[in-house]
Amino acid sequence: MKKGDMPISVPMKNFRSYWRYWLKMYTKSVLNNLSMISTLLTFFGVINLVHPVISSKYYVGVLKGAIDFAPFVVAVILWILDYNRNLEDTYSTKKNVDDAYDEVIYSNSASPDNNDWVRCTLKINANTTETVYYNSKINDWLMSEEPISIERDRNYEKKLRKKINSKWESLYMPFLKQNYRDAMYLGKLFYNERKFGISQELNPGDKKVRIHKTCYYDSYLTNIIPGSRLLRNNDFKVVADASEDDVMPYIFDDILNEKHLQKYEHFISANEPGVTTVCIQENGYIQLWTQNIKSMSNQGQIVATGSGSADWTDCRNNFKKPDGFRDTIIFGMEREAYEESNGNHDVSRETFMKDMETRITGYFRWLKKAGKAEFVGLSRINESYELSPDTSEVFQNKRPVLINAQTIDLLKKSIEKYIKKTDEYTYETSNVSVSCTMALLALHRECIRYCESCNKKGEHNCEKCSENPYYVLFHE
Repeated sequence: MKKGDMPISVPMKNFRSYWRYWLKMYTKSVLNNLSMISTLLTFFGVINLVHPVISSKYYVGVLKGAIDFAPFVVAVILWILDYNRNLEDTYSTKKNVDDAYDEVIYSNSASPDNNDWVRCTLKINANTTETVYYNSKINDWLMSEEPISIERDRNYEKKLRKKINSKWESLYMPFLKQNYRDAMYLGKLFYNERKFGISQELNPGDKKVRIHKTCYYDSYLTNIIPGSRLLRNNDFKVVADASEDDVMPYIFDDILNEKHLQKYEHFISANEPGVTTVCIQENGYIQLWTQNIKSMSNQGQIVATGSGSADWTDCRNNFKKPDGFRDTIIFGMEREAYEESNGNHDVSRETFMKDMETRITGYFRWLKKAGKAEFVGLSRINESYELSPDTSEVFQNKRPVLINAQTIDLLKKSIEKYIKKTDEYTYETSNVSVSCTMALLALHRECIRYCESCNKKGEHNCEKCSENPYYVLFHE
């Protein structure tokens, strides 16, 4: 919600987004016979009702009027019967299937010994455990200076639209309707903004990345609902099942008895990348916010300075740039930082982003979001900017969580306070969101890298090192 917006703007924007998307999908989908008959009869009924008014001298008699009016009456009756038949299904609850993502593996090689992907478990709180996959070689490639351009994949866009159309009435429409109703009741933001998605798996050394145009609702239907079911409230009957094999992002290997997470080009989804950055200020602190319940995810959790999903406008001006892909991801991170951390609205986005410098520090795939792409980064901004949370998505009356970044050693210890490593690939957090956790872990890794490459290594006690991360973690 922008400054000056009235509270009613949230339901109005939700309403406009939902019905515009619903109408587009309804007209493109294959209608069931009853709906098609109702639509045709209504059309001809309206024509017959309007035409006598225009040329009434050609129509006389009660019988003729009744015949003209009959198709409209039949259509209304059929619609009432259809509505009554499905009325109970409209009162439903979304439930996650507990074992939907159990024991899923991801590999870029047939040989387990040559697998560069690492499965990492994050225990956010007592009730939430998330799984992500990251690849150190891809992280190094993204942090290198090799140019990576972008190219629009219109064929992928057609495949995505075909996929949603094929199960619109039986699967996707019920989930969309249920979430829209929940959002309207709870006052949540459920806008259908234009997004871009990644159409191919990232591989170190790629010169170009294919992307496609999509939207937030596409992402909700193809990346968020997989692994869940809609249950009818009165008898828990399954209304729509998004945990079936043809909806999930993995394939089952019958011979090895394993679930394999598919690559982006094989599992068609919106796959709009998440973009998250933590921002170091010159005063030596990183401020983190607490997400409020209006947001569609991470409610009540600690989130980064800027965190969200990539917009189509982020990439619109970068198609002809040699390093358009990195420029797009970094622009998205800085835009999110402006939208979520400029709560005072006292500076323009152009000015804010001009005085911000950002690096990509990591990439991962979020399993429970159908293996969706996520990017994390590190930013720094001039001390003159007073960062404050935007009240549309984060709590304003809660004190920010402060990460001490005055020295490299203090920064590492401060991160370890909120994210505890319990074994090699398992971490427990103090209610820190997935994207913020991965951003802080990437930052912790950069601190270790700097210490390992420090020219003063062995000459002083690292705990007494006065090097300021605000300067030394950025390329001067």
